[in-house]
Amino acid sequence: MTDESLPLTETPVTRSYRNLVSLQRPQYGLTDDARATRCDSIAEATTVLMRHPAETLDDIAYKLAILCDRLRAEGDVVSENGRLTLLVAEAARADAARLAVWVGGGDRH
Repeated sequence: MTDESLPLTETPVTRSYRNLVSLQRPQYGLTDDARATRCDSIAEATTVLMRHPAETLDDIAYKLAILCDRLRAEGDVVSENGRLTLLVAEAARADAARLAVWVGGGDRH
């Protein structure tokens, strides 16, 4: 996931997404305590993102991007249910991007 082409007007979801992307950048050589703190920060940022209502189709796409990344990271995509869940999430993400362009509400797709 990238944050290079976020819209100029930031919604609370956009700000939360940007923060979460920043927190999830790889960090190496962390102590166990620092790793635990980082994991707690990611969990908190994810909760904040989830609680903000989407204001735009891009907001929905950001939430779906996080969902797709998490599904891939969990490794459950080897089971049929895991693969199908990821496919549904990716299809919904593509739909949101398509609709954002169609209604003129999306700046990033």
